Amino acid sequence: MSTGETPRSREFQEQQKGKINTSSEMEIKVHQINVLNDSFEQFQNCTPSDYLKQLKVHLIESNEKLNESSPKEWINLVINDLLKPQTNLFTHSEHNAYFPSSKSSTSPESLKLFKFSGLIFALSIIYDASPQISFASFFLKQILHIPITQEDIKDYDPNIYDSFDYFKKHGFDKTELYFDTIINTSEGQKNVELIPNGENTKVTDENKDQYFNLMTDLLLSKSIKEQTNAFCEGFYSLVPLQEIQSITEEELKHLIYGS
Repeated sequence: MSTGETPRSREFQEQQKGKINTSSEMEIKVHQINVLNDSFEQFQNCTPSDYLKQLKVHLIESNEKLNESSPKEWINLVINDLLKPQTNLFTHSEHNAYFPSSKSSTSPESLKLFKFSGLIFALSIIYDASPQISFASFFLKQILHIPITQEDIKDYDPNIYDSFDYFKKHGFDKTELYFDTIINTSEGQKNVELIPNGENTKVTDENKDQYFNLMTDLLLSKSIKEQTNAFCEGFYSLVPLQEIQSITEEELKHLIYGS
């Protein structure tokens, strides 16, 4: 049994497969060199019931020849494009755990792509596409509506986690650290105050827990809130929250990663 796989997760997988309406088909035609954009455009006017029809996929080659593709192959091609750095939607930790990038745009079109991303990853579970992609623990927790903790910083940036750990052990007496920080956004670096007048409020041993909690919330949640909400909207359209709340973070990680 692989990590995260349990009898419950296997049962959940089978339940999701049962959603496919094999008595009805949805035909998808996408150019092999433009899989993401073609797929995104075709899905804009579809309903959740359309997505759950038996998918019949055709990949169009450069000579316009049609090649039939399996739903699993198509899903993996789309996911591969969604995660490419040039798409500027997701980033990953040094351990290749993916999460939405704070540098991604929050324009309406970009958020539609995040919603589409959620839908595609839900389809990857339903079809057991096994993209072998891991999401960061704090992102999975937000999909499941589980509170994030300071420990989740480790999956975001181990260096920040180590610095937090150092300050907890050695204190702040000789450190000029304040309740503000710089985050990366689509418009460049932005200074953010964690509390009113944060840039003038020094972190001390007395208020350090408040500082750690606020930094954790900013980096792992607030800085990517719109992107995460859009992703979840797409994901829940096929795999509702009330269904996945019956499984754990590790089980969800396994279901997305695949067999």
